[in-house]
Amino acid sequence: SAQIADSLGWELVAPPEMTGSIRAMRIPNTQDANPEDAMALHDFLADRHHIEAHVHAHEGLWLRLSAQVYNEMGDYAALLAGLERCPLV
Repeated sequence: SAQIADSLGWELVAPPEMTGSIRAMRIPNTQDANPEDAMALHDFLADRHHIEAHVHAHEGLWLRLSAQVYNEMGDYAALLAGLERCPLV
């Protein structure tokens, strides 16, 4: 997730050394986002890219990633590619 945040210029909630398998990233320039915007980003990732990630609106949009034993590096590369193509971020 640190590489995804760095690639996109997004802010991590905490440094990687202070987190476990779950990390949250603040999506810049989304301070006026609402729950419908969060759902739209979630649905874009799920419907177009078959990626399940939690998106929350609170003083901006936040994307939460949870690494699991069944995830592979290619899954994160696919997430990054999907986010780079997303017209919502």
